[in-house]
Amino acid sequence: MLKFFTTSIFILVCNFGFAQDPHLQKPKSVDELLKSENPLKYKSITEHQNYLVIENLRFLNRKKIYIGEVIGIKDKKGEFHQDEIYEISDSTFTLIHYNENSNHFEYSIFRPEDVKRYYTKKVHKGIKWRSSLFAYAPLAYDWLAFNLKPWENQDTFIKITGLQMCLLLISNRDKFFKSRKINDNYRIRIFKSY
Repeated sequence: MLKFFTTSIFILVCNFGFAQDPHLQKPKSVDELLKSENPLKYKSITEHQNYLVIENLRFLNRKKIYIGEVIGIKDKKGEFHQDEIYEISDSTFTLIHYNENSNHFEYSIFRPEDVKRYYTKKVHKGIKWRSSLFAYAPLAYDWLAFNLKPWENQDTFIKITGLQMCLLLISNRDKFFKSRKINDNYRIRIFKSY
């Protein structure tokens, strides 16, 4: 009986103390909802700006990229660029990059046909070297279970090297597995928002 009484008191306090009647709430306008969801998309729609669309023609998916977002691409020359989109015209898009050596901004202009590869995630420069103690677990297991000392087992060191190489691939997966080649299945187009 005491549990029922405390539960009902708790429900009444929550219902009348913290709840606001739905008819007293002020609804948000469509502009406020769009602006809170994606400010760059809202700016593109209201100012009628161009935006990039990366289309997957096999699955009919589209990803829209607006001015101000960071994009990672590799051009036909093989150079990698990961910078903010500064401007999108009818046939080209411009990336802006701050050069720390000369202390000024550099602009790179690309056509959609110039892009060879598109990166879906942010790519970290350089190789991430990561080691894990998990790779040494076979040594400890052999030593504890079979009384085989690690310095006597040559096969285990080969397996540890293989595990470390797999860990290197996993920690650098943004370079190897998070990109899309622009070909018959993927293409980049420029659209204008109206």
